[in-house]
Amino acid sequence: EAKDRISGFYAQSRASNGIHSIFPIDFPSDSSFPTTLFGASWVHSFSSAIVNQLNVGFTRVRWNQGVPTDPLGSFGLNGDSVVGIPYGLLQQFVGFTEADITGSNGASTIGNRAAAQLFIDNTFGYNDNLTWQRGKHLFTFGVQTVRYQQAYTQIQGAGALGFFSYSGVYTSNPNASNSNPNIAAADFVLDAATQYGVQDGSEFGNRQWRAAGYVQDDWKLLPNLTLNLGVRYEYDQPMTEANNKNANVIPLNGGTLEFAGSIPVGAPAGSIICPTTACYNPNYRQIMPRFGFAYQAAQNISIRGGYGATSFLEGNAANQRLTDNPPLVSAFQRNGVVPGGATGGMALMASQGFATNANAAQPNGGEFSEWPQNLQPAYIQQWNLTVETALNSVTSLSIGYVGQSGQHLIDFGNANQFTAAQAQDLSVNKPNPIPAADLTPYFNLAAGTPFAAGNGGFVLITESRAKSNYNGLQATLRQRQKNGLEYNINYTFAKSMTNAAGNYGVPNVSQTGGDQTFQDYYNSQADYGVSGDDLRSQLNALIVYALPYGHGRQFGAHSNRLLNEALGGWSISNAFRAFSGVPVTIVANSTATAVTMSEGGERANQYGKIRVVNRSLNHWFGTDPSAQPCQDTGAGTVPMIDSNHLQCAYGQPASFQFGTAANGTERAPDFWQLDTSLFKDFTTFRTETLGFRADFFNILNKADYGNPDNNIQDSNFGQINKVRNEERRIQLSLNYKF
Repeated sequence: EAKDRISGFYAQSRASNGIHSIFPIDFPSDSSFPTTLFGASWVHSFSSAIVNQLNVGFTRVRWNQGVPTDPLGSFGLNGDSVVGIPYGLLQQFVGFTEADITGSNGASTIGNRAAAQLFIDNTFGYNDNLTWQRGKHLFTFGVQTVRYQQAYTQIQGAGALGFFSYSGVYTSNPNASNSNPNIAAADFVLDAATQYGVQDGSEFGNRQWRAAGYVQDDWKLLPNLTLNLGVRYEYDQPMTEANNKNANVIPLNGGTLEFAGSIPVGAPAGSIICPTTACYNPNYRQIMPRFGFAYQAAQNISIRGGYGATSFLEGNAANQRLTDNPPLVSAFQRNGVVPGGATGGMALMASQGFATNANAAQPNGGEFSEWPQNLQPAYIQQWNLTVETALNSVTSLSIGYVGQSGQHLIDFGNANQFTAAQAQDLSVNKPNPIPAADLTPYFNLAAGTPFAAGNGGFVLITESRAKSNYNGLQATLRQRQKNGLEYNINYTFAKSMTNAAGNYGVPNVSQTGGDQTFQDYYNSQADYGVSGDDLRSQLNALIVYALPYGHGRQFGAHSNRLLNEALGGWSISNAFRAFSGVPVTIVANSTATAVTMSEGGERANQYGKIRVVNRSLNHWFGTDPSAQPCQDTGAGTVPMIDSNHLQCAYGQPASFQFGTAANGTERAPDFWQLDTSLFKDFTTFRTETLGFRADFFNILNKADYGNPDNNIQDSNFGQINKVRNEERRIQLSLNYKF
């Protein structure tokens, strides 16, 4: 018998959705995502009891989204020079700088900003796994390493080619009535822009190693009891940048920038060197134990359970990396002087470009990004207990409990946010000078530079304060095919809680269980409530039935071929899904009247529960007075109709107060839908078949209504004007097998 087996695979995809144009000054965007995968495995048998397997793999994904093209080849990488715009830099993209002429009575937009997303991800994986069968034990030992190489550009809204915006203010009469509109195209003809902007197309390369070791023992303690014991340790190396272009923000002296390697030109005074090239500290606490058991309680009853922990560093967007700090990334913007009264103003001229002495662009903003020095990887603990019984030879029933707890989950917010008390004092009392009590943590960050954060300015912090938990009861009834019938029916009753919607929100669910950022950055616990995807009850059923007529079936087994082809061999499949209404968070308008005190959504005040009466699509919360928003100013006292009924359940918080309502206090309508398929294979020649399939999505054409308007300040509060699903759709398909 061979002691060595070697195998491998290679795959690639070169998908693209290129768009072509015959308009010479139009540069349609092309998005392509070429992907390459490679893997190899070497299995070596030392003996019948000891086997080692070595795996290596590589994936390369290029993400080229929104890349401008020049189908006619009229401009290429010299486009700005061709149209007379002194770009001053080496063009990265084809075309020329965008002229935005879409203001009032505008004509169009020509050119392209080139705000493309470019990303390359190379992942190298190495894993060695040794198994050793010894007596009642099956030992597994392994090591795993993964190397990440990520290259990307930080191009935001202004784009690498930039834009000039025209509004018509320089060719209109400032003293005329409003009936004399501005003509944006007239300003464009006279080379008189109101605003321009451009961003440098800096390229960055993140690097990281992740290494882990693990050991596991599958121990057959008794003939009917097997234990699983194991532990895994992982180390996520802090993420570095290939050319040390990392920077972090620390709360020192009102905000200080730390740079990896060296301090670049243009860095604010007081900048320092990071203690490490990653600019944040490593974490050595990723210990992940595992325990499980399988117990055969009786011939037809088994009990399984277990506990396991998983730890990993979550991904995030490019603008949340430590490469996204000025002056490593800078946006340049300038506004012209608008004419009015006795002044003719001063327009910005595309013919003078972005950076001439007369029209010098200045760095504008440049969002700051911070990672806490002790950023924690996510730590997920899961546990379950399941009892399964065989009801007969083909049918089984399983009932189980599943739980999960997540700590150190990624969230983000403004680390330089005002407290409610600070916002109120600065707005109402307007102290001058500003007292120390009203200064935010990064009031002095990059002071004296064009991109200074200032008191209360935005500093994007990516941290790990979010948490979640899930508890669910699950029941599954299965039947393997018998007499043409097979099915899988499962029901889940569960509750999911969290204090954040996650780094990318809740997919495909809007206006539900909270915001991606905390309402009050300094009080994350106030956001703890049901998660946006909390489906309290959920039923899924898949039922497939082979109609009992035709060759080899209960009826018509000896029918002639014509009859069999017409009526025999048909099968029908039904997929049914139903779930209770998703959570709805009741929100209000912002109560900060002068300065920002929250990056998260503002929730309403809650004084009690709505008494739902006469529910309808126009009044999803009913017509009871408690469903009408309070007219008070959030003072905290709400009149009662009587001892049992509130005058209103929700109200607008007072200025400089955060809403008291929790996330997900109300529910949207329930959902259910039935999809049906009818299919059959027709015999054509020998073993060849022609397959026919008809799919009926939402066969009953049921409208499942979406979420009600959830802002108490809206005139249509509580109304539902959309559906969650699509109308009935029929899909027919043929396939030929030979």
